[in-house]
Amino acid sequence: MTTYKNSFLFIAMMTAALSILSSCGKKNYSRQIQQIDSLLSDLQQIAVQYNSLDFRRLSAQFDSVNQHLEYVQKNYVGYQREDMAKVFSDYRQVKKLIPDLASAQSKITTEINTDLEQLTNLKQAMIEGASHDAAGNKITEEYMDKAFRDETKAANDLMAQLNLLLLRAPKADSIYQANYEKVRFWVDSIPALPTQTLQVPK
Repeated sequence: MTTYKNSFLFIAMMTAALSILSSCGKKNYSRQIQQIDSLLSDLQQIAVQYNSLDFRRLSAQFDSVNQHLEYVQKNYVGYQREDMAKVFSDYRQVKKLIPDLASAQSKITTEINTDLEQLTNLKQAMIEGASHDAAGNKITEEYMDKAFRDETKAANDLMAQLNLLLLRAPKADSIYQANYEKVRFWVDSIPALPTQTLQVPK
């Protein structure tokens, strides 16, 4: 996911800390402001879709696949039948399509909120013609243009990752549902080896 930078200190405390340039001679950022508005709208919409995912269900599926695969790996002796190998190969795709969402959810939510806040503050700085950041550094056109490029890239990268996850989640769920009973049949038919302590997973 996105790695957030510390190079633009004005982003976090822009509105309260900055002085304002006079309107005379300041750069017109209307094009950039319009793009930021579009990014904010897109990111907010994707965030709503992301937050609507059933994280508990997907995380449970992820854990189930891990447990079944681990059990078979540690207890099955010999070559797998072709039909058995096909089922487990399909089942393994769930792990590849979705990460452990339970552990990633808090981080991703923080990244979404941070991007929304930084874009909003950057837009406000452009509207007001901010002249200095919270540390007293002068904000030049180059400074602002670089901030715009960096914040735009961060938002687009995050949205690309969220869109990919939104596409993969229902596919992973479909694969899990199609193969779960077949996997349980094979897992239930494999006795635990005496040297193993794993219980047959449900």
